[in-house]
Amino acid sequence: MGVFSKAADTTPESAQAFVKDIPQSQPAVTAGKKLAMGRKEYILIADAIKSSSLSDMDKEAFARHIAPSLRADNSAFLEDRFVDYVMGKGGPRGGTPKAAPRPKKAPITAPPAGV
Repeated sequence: MGVFSKAADTTPESAQAFVKDIPQSQPAVTAGKKLAMGRKEYILIADAIKSSSLSDMDKEAFARHIAPSLRADNSAFLEDRFVDYVMGKGGPRGGTPKAAPRPKKAPITAPPAGV
């Protein structure tokens, strides 16, 4: 029988039984409340989109496509800020992205006296 047949689901090695025993696969619940994803998770998702080989147009389309699902998970999610970050127009907390640090110049020292 195939892996996805009904008989396969009744065996103890079935995927459902395997996943059921993994604590991380269970919904996160604290005192009866579901935990929403936070800023770190959204930045991780945005960074994955930013570093992908998709064109800029496809990156923006994909970010806008998943934004409603992210908003449904967390009512504080801001779609425009997320898309701006994916497109490099804003930092992870909004605003303009940080510029690359400038290299420091060597301090100017006076030549020794008598030279």
